[in-house]
Amino acid sequence: MNYLKLLRWIILIGGTYEVIFGILMIFFIHPLLIMLGISNPIINFPIFNQTSGVLAITFGFLLIFSAFDIQRYLLIPIVSIGLRIAIQFVIFPNIPVIPEMAAGLAAFGVVDLVFGGITLLLIIKCKTSNELTFDLFK
Repeated sequence: MNYLKLLRWIILIGGTYEVIFGILMIFFIHPLLIMLGISNPIINFPIFNQTSGVLAITFGFLLIFSAFDIQRYLLIPIVSIGLRIAIQFVIFPNIPVIPEMAAGLAAFGVVDLVFGGITLLLIIKCKTSNELTFDLFK
């Protein structure tokens, strides 16, 4: 099986997801929350949603870029795995703070864990099948 090709697709899909998520954060999350009647002082300032959106878009483009030469830019997907795990320490403690958004926060947390887990598994498979010859500690 060609794990490298599958890894490339997962990275492309994950990067595209991040770009779309970022666009949604910038332009649609604040009006959506207002429409749903979710008013919480923590989320009433669009700058936080917009900043998160810009970061997600940037992260998405980095992932997409890395998919075209995984061997050279493997550090980007590896960092994405760490980021996707680390974000859980922000998402899940905030569910009680904003209970109106619990389902959405949990869903995004699970999506990040799934992408991170699949990416990690495919990197390991590529390394063991000699499709990737990286050495991070060289």
